[in-house]
Amino acid sequence: MTARSRLVVALALVTALTACAPTDTPEPQPNEFTKISEPSSVTTTPPPGTVTKTVIENAPSTTYDGIVPQTSPDNENSGFSTDKRDVAGLGEDVVIMDLRAGSHDGFDRVVYEFNGTQAPGFATRWMDTPMSYGSDAALPIAGNAFLRVEIRNTTDDSGRDYTHDATAGNVQEIFHTSAHKVLGATEYLIGLDKQRPYRIYYLDEPNRLVIDFEQ
Repeated sequence: MTARSRLVVALALVTALTACAPTDTPEPQPNEFTKISEPSSVTTTPPPGTVTKTVIENAPSTTYDGIVPQTSPDNENSGFSTDKRDVAGLGEDVVIMDLRAGSHDGFDRVVYEFNGTQAPGFATRWMDTPMSYGSDAALPIAGNAFLRVEIRNTTDDSGRDYTHDATAGNVQEIFHTSAHKVLGATEYLIGLDKQRPYRIYYLDEPNRLVIDFEQ
């Protein structure tokens, strides 16, 4: 083999070895992170025949006309409101001893006076037609709007006639419809010229339930 032939063979071997040598892989740089792609959002359609259930939260209980009654008594400095009231009392066997009415500067007042010191519960609401509890017969009471007053924790009315015919400003009549011994409540209807905002609260010494109607 000549010198030229040996040189050609040597160059061919070097080229082959260079092609087979491994290539260098660059090292990751510090603080270099691989970002994972966000998962694609997939919208699934329920199969045919699937029933979707809708859960509706129960609404708070309300009275028949949708107005939640006030459950705490007013005070003599409270504002006036036409809203109904429903207040639980603490007394038992409370007796109504007196009923009176009078006009004052800015309001007409109705007062129920009781024996003892315990405060009875009460409920009030407006009526378009004056009717006694459990009856659908209209009562002959003066006025165009009627506030039903149920005084609870009262077992009797001391045998008194509490129909109050005298007027007091816009209060045209106070009518004692009945005393329910079984229910432990006494019912009154107060006739006025129209629905008027009122406040209802307790006073003591003597023990009283007071209703002030805005003039």
